[in-house]
Amino acid sequence: MELQLALLLVMMLLASFTTFHISRRWYVPLALVWTVAFLLFGRLIGLSWTQLGLAHWGTGLLWALGCVAIVSIGMAAGVAIPRLHPLFADERVVTVTGAQVALKSLVEVPLGTVALEEVVFRSVLLALLTESYGLVWGVLGSALLFGFWHILPAYEMHDSHALTSQLGAGWRARIATVAGTIVATGGAGVGFAMLVVWSGSILAPIGLHWTMNSTGSIAAWLVGRRVAASGGGPPPPSDAAGAEAAPGPGAEAGPAPGNNAAAGPGTNAAPGPGTEAAAGPGDQASPEPGDDARRDDADEPGAARESG
Repeated sequence: MELQLALLLVMMLLASFTTFHISRRWYVPLALVWTVAFLLFGRLIGLSWTQLGLAHWGTGLLWALGCVAIVSIGMAAGVAIPRLHPLFADERVVTVTGAQVALKSLVEVPLGTVALEEVVFRSVLLALLTESYGLVWGVLGSALLFGFWHILPAYEMHDSHALTSQLGAGWRARIATVAGTIVATGGAGVGFAMLVVWSGSILAPIGLHWTMNSTGSIAAWLVGRRVAASGGGPPPPSDAAGAEAAPGPGAEAGPAPGNNAAAGPGTNAAPGPGTEAAAGPGDQASPEPGDDARRDDADEPGAARESG
């Protein structure tokens, strides 16, 4: 069993590195390839569909729909209440269009960040650790590694989010951001794992993770437009302007789990839910601070990974 766990950890390192450094246009295809590879690995080492959380589809779907409803209501309240707007202030989504946010929320987050992270951490890893060391260590171990999965996205996120950027620009500030992200996404990992335990299906954490990352991205975009409209920030681009600068089919210049990824928990990425797992309300990726806000970053490495 130790050998199987070691092989799984090596696969996780390779998946984390390759999906973070791949260009955005290839992020989703590569993430899907890794997702299938992890599922095949789980079956090859003898894990059943029930252990992998892929047997009770009906129950899992009901849990997922409940999670979607609850998180969506919470995010809508956050957008409606001005006092909560600082929680959604993220420079990475201010300069993107609605079409780019939709592509991220409906394609990159669910098919890339969330699918990969939930299969890795709440399907294969949780099942293997539980079988080897018991449920408690399975939940805690998968959550801890889920937190570590978000180190690279958290380091990249530091300068772009209103809350983390207040820590400063030095290496100590970045370490604080990374440490906080590990704790936050690790805590989210415990919750995601318990959803699998209670529902018997990874559909439950998939629904929660996707909604947290995707609605986090949408909420941050809406808040950014409101702030810009009130004169508190740069004017957001129109969808027409974004269409002119947008990359061709299969590419995107919008925000990027988080691996949570979240960002945040997820928070894909969100990235915000992966991402994404990952990882906070959705992890986003768009033009980096200091770059031309209108440039096409479809080939930016790491642009699509969530930190939540």
